[in-house]
Amino acid sequence: MKVSLIFPNGFLGRRFRWDLPMHPPLSLAYLASITKEAGHDVQVVDAMAENLGLTPLFSRLNRFQPDVIGITANVSVSRKAELTARYAKKLFPRAIVIMGGPWATIEYDKVMDSGDADIVVLGEGEETLRELLGCIHAPKKWHLVKGIAFRDESGKVVLTQRRQFIENLDILPFPSWELFPDTRKYNFNTRGNPFFPVMTSRGCPYDCMHCTKVVHGYKYRMRSPENVLAELEYLKERFNVKVISFVDDTFTQDVTRAEKILDGMIQKRLGIKFMFSNGVRADTITRRLVKKLKAAGCYYAGIGIESGNQRVVNQIGKRLDLRKAIEAIKLFRKHGIITGAYFIFGHPHDTKETMMDTLVFARSLNADYSQFFKAVPFPGTKMHELIQEEGTFLQRRKEWNVDGYNMATASFKIWDCNPDDVEEVFKKSYRYFYLNPRKLMTLISQIRSFPEIKWFIKSIVQIFLKNLV
Repeated sequence: MKVSLIFPNGFLGRRFRWDLPMHPPLSLAYLASITKEAGHDVQVVDAMAENLGLTPLFSRLNRFQPDVIGITANVSVSRKAELTARYAKKLFPRAIVIMGGPWATIEYDKVMDSGDADIVVLGEGEETLRELLGCIHAPKKWHLVKGIAFRDESGKVVLTQRRQFIENLDILPFPSWELFPDTRKYNFNTRGNPFFPVMTSRGCPYDCMHCTKVVHGYKYRMRSPENVLAELEYLKERFNVKVISFVDDTFTQDVTRAEKILDGMIQKRLGIKFMFSNGVRADTITRRLVKKLKAAGCYYAGIGIESGNQRVVNQIGKRLDLRKAIEAIKLFRKHGIITGAYFIFGHPHDTKETMMDTLVFARSLNADYSQFFKAVPFPGTKMHELIQEEGTFLQRRKEWNVDGYNMATASFKIWDCNPDDVEEVFKKSYRYFYLNPRKLMTLISQIRSFPEIKWFIKSIVQIFLKNLV
């Protein structure tokens, strides 16, 4: 059986692409491996990375002639996922169209109502897809597959029994990156170097109101150090990888396990540099851990701080003492690891004063980089529920696409959190943090290669175009 797996192009209709860094879609790579392991032919099309319009996208599918078309959808590409599925149904009427991902999981009823997909996969998709492909042409057996929604013969939407999260992550095959375009097409925060994402755990036990847990849940589940190291060796041998990005929500949640992975990387002398694109918990960072991170090849560590006001940090469920963030940044910088601090303006509990606290804190923290975002109440988050109950949405859901994901516009009003104040403080943020000669000279001094020069220039241009002009 032939299976096409698609990541939609969220940039369709846009002229400017620089402002959304692209990350290889790890979930799609895992699904491709599961499909191959089940004995099927697989085609992967990352339409976002290759900037494919619908015509070239479906030309590829037409050459492949899939029996099943799988489309992944997070909120940022939800509208384009709907459009892709709609055309897939029209152009390949005999194919079964499956949709999955965070957005499809949250809004499965809307997907079913639209008729754009035959089946929606809810939550983690690997084991569900494996079972589903085994009975895909026997619709009467679909109700036996846990974790899906579909319409039965009478047209009624059927929601099957909830599938439990995968406890033993070591059973998953390694992602099938050989099916993806050249990684130079991906330009996430790796200083211009091609890279691969690596997931060593799933789930996050914390309860930040702006985060959704619909796919991987709250329970922290870990791959064994041995399994992680085996994947790193495979990436080195198969793809000659030089840079990876650990994409766990909380890589250092279990410090003992994290240290075992780092010790293995040191002992095996893999020569792989790595970063933490999603950030690490500041309150898990110790001097001993930072030394191991540096020795193992860590060159960048991001820390999600969210606010520089302790009251707001507590109210959004972050459960972080800001003093720990200060200590962590100092430790990383002392050991030569580049640091990034991530902040969000416009939490429901924010005021203009607390957002200014965040600006002042960000500058005093003295991380090498700071990234500032505007809060967006994505469906499935506690923030979304709160705005529904006590606030006002200023954007329709269809606008929460690429622009919404980049927090381009304040999207709600509640209590003393005024959207005009959010826009004003956000506009100041990058100017306040970056526009001083000392900061720029520090960043320039960290450049070590030509790809990093290109990356630095591109980053500065983005900042000026988006936030300073």
